[in-house]
Amino acid sequence: MMGTVLLGDLKTDLFHELRMLLGAAEMCSLSEQIKLDQPINYFKDAAFVHARALYYFFLENPKDDDFSIRQLEQESLYSLFTSKLWKDLRFPLNKFVFHITESRAAQQPVSNIINGRHLNTYTPDIKCDVLRLWRKWMEGTKSKEPRSWLENSLNLAWQQAQDDYCISLQKIKEWK
Repeated sequence: MMGTVLLGDLKTDLFHELRMLLGAAEMCSLSEQIKLDQPINYFKDAAFVHARALYYFFLENPKDDDFSIRQLEQESLYSLFTSKLWKDLRFPLNKFVFHITESRAAQQPVSNIINGRHLNTYTPDIKCDVLRLWRKWMEGTKSKEPRSWLENSLNLAWQQAQDDYCISLQKIKEWK
């Protein structure tokens, strides 16, 4: 039976991806609130990049240079990880944000309108979906140390993202 073992670099990488996703999503929210227009796309792209790394960790089979929850957890836990949102957004994100194309033979038409919404409106949904996966991992992890690390990392990432939002909002008010 495999138990959760989080190695130092993996802990650092996973925290970084979560922290950057939450921070970028908060800055998207702030940018929409103050009607920042085009610069919001920098924050959306950052949110998409960091979400993709976490989606790959939670949902994809590992490649040579990737790491996956499948290498840490029992199948009974990682088999519960699914995401309809990632299934719907993966190919549009790859094409329109990351400019990654699947093999030419396997290509099918891909649109940036998904379920009646433009791809660039999905940042809040992606943030919530990745948080759902993180929490599911936290809840399914029975070992005290990894579970504690997952919970503490989530709390710290949230706090830092909120701090970014509040500090940025304060600076904007000072500029006015």
